[in-house]
Amino acid sequence: MVIMNTSIFILSFYLLNLTLPATLQTGWDTLTNKHTDTTRWQGYVEGEFIWLSPVIAGQLAQVNVEKGVQVNAGDILFSLVAEPDNLALQEAEQKQQTAQARLADAQKGSRPAELAEIQARIAQTKADVNLAQIELKRTEKLFQKQAIQQESIDVSRATVQRQNARLSELQTQLEIAQLGGRTDALQALQTEVVAAQAIVAQARWRVEQKRITAPTAGQITDVFHYAGEWVASGNPVLALLPPTHIKLRFFIPETDLGQMQLGKIVNFHCDSCTKNLTATISYIATQAEYTPPIIYSQETRVKLVYMLEARPSAEIAPSLHTGQPVTVWLSESDKPH
Repeated sequence: MVIMNTSIFILSFYLLNLTLPATLQTGWDTLTNKHTDTTRWQGYVEGEFIWLSPVIAGQLAQVNVEKGVQVNAGDILFSLVAEPDNLALQEAEQKQQTAQARLADAQKGSRPAELAEIQARIAQTKADVNLAQIELKRTEKLFQKQAIQQESIDVSRATVQRQNARLSELQTQLEIAQLGGRTDALQALQTEVVAAQAIVAQARWRVEQKRITAPTAGQITDVFHYAGEWVASGNPVLALLPPTHIKLRFFIPETDLGQMQLGKIVNFHCDSCTKNLTATISYIATQAEYTPPIIYSQETRVKLVYMLEARPSAEIAPSLHTGQPVTVWLSESDKPH
């Protein structure tokens, strides 16, 4: 019984000593091998995870990564069964090509054979005009010699006018045939092409959504689903933790709050970590809270504390692990005098 009471006393004293994150701790600093009276605060490493999930529901075709591996930005992490979206994309592309071909054909005008036929009729009419003009000159000479009546020369003049009118008509037909379709018809065909392009873009987007890539470099911290499983839209498949999303979370009493400001550098230490680690304060809570659950001492339970967050540098962050306990303090130059 005596041994048991002694053990309980030692355990209580040990917990009390570990749970004084917002009090002045004095003693021998194992980091510097010197006696120190620097105020230190306890905290832990926190991670802001990226939950990677498909936008479109489907069956997982393949999961390309495992828990704990490091990935680079752009790496394909997992993919869904792409059918029938691939078939829908092919159909949309074929319809787009058809619409573009119809527009191009309408812009060209009549076919080459039709244009050649009009041009041949123009050439023939020109010959008829020349012949009518020759006949008119001959008739005028005969009329001057009074060899023919006025009626004959009137007929020749009318023939020349008729052939010239026919020539103008054919030339106009050739110009119209070369112009292509009417403006309204061309605009309608252009609208069909734009609509077909939109359908292709939508189908291609659905196909691309079946392959999820890493938005940034980081570590895969968890895998929730595997190949063959059906995944609903927005349901996470993987958890990704980038180094830039690792932060320190620690708690300080109200009496120390005046020393803190955003952008200030703090020192921190964790077990098995290298020395001289620093982080930059990125968040200071605006409201006080009770001592966090990791503190169990009766003496500090009633005290209010403020939560702070600090970001370690990109070189330090990858070596930290979420949930890892840390000790935070200010440098001597930052301490109030």
